[in-house]
Order: sequence, then structure tokens, then C-alpha cells
Amino acid sequence: MASTRDTLLTALAAFAGGLLTGILIAPDSGARTRERIADEARARMKRLEGRLDSIQEQLSGLDDVLGRKTADLTRRARQVGEQVSARVRSAAHEAGSVVPDDPDAFHVDSGEVAHDLRRMPKK
Repeated sequence: MASTRDTLLTALAAFAGGLLTGILIAPDSGARTRERIADEARARMKRLEGRLDSIQEQLSGLDDVLGRKTADLTRRARQVGEQVSARVRSAAHEAGSVVPDDPDAFHVDSGEVAHDLRRMPKK
């Protein structure tokens, strides 16, 4: 228990010595030091606000650019979609004209199927 008490007294004495030394050799009074710290904090805050304003302006400009690019991409996607749609319609129309209207055109003789099955490779 005595070692804890000795440690506590030593820490208290060191604190008091540091406090006394700080008061004796301090370059300015407490009021003047607090004023200097407050002035420096205000200056840093003003610089930080300026940086934040600059970042906000950059983001606003970026938002405008992205808005225009999004509109351009949407317009281009519509154009490509319309082109693909036209090609699909054209291909479907051409494919429809090749298919014969006669149902007998699709008639398959069972002998032909058997012949074709024999020629297919086995696994």
C-alpha cells in the first residue's frame, strides 16, 4: 500500500512542478494565449470553409456534366434500340416470306428419318 501512496505523491509533485514551471516561463498571459488559439482556430475554420465551398462547386459542375452525359447515353440507347428493332422486324419479315404456305412442304417420310438417324454419330 505504501508503494501506491508513494507513486501518487510523486505524480502529484511532478504535476505541481510542471504547472509552476509553465506559469513562470510562459511567454504570454493566459488571456493572450487563449486569444491567439482562438484566432488560429478561426483562421483554420475559414480556410476549411473555403475548401468545402470549392469542393461543392466542383461537385456541382460534375453533377451538370453527369446529367448531360446521362441524357446523351439515354438518347443513344434509344437510337440503338430502334435500329435493332428495325433489323429484327426486317429479318422476321424476310424469314416469313421464305416459309412455304403449303403444309405438305413439311411432310417427312419416316424412311428418311430412319436413314438420317443411322448416319448420326454415336456417343
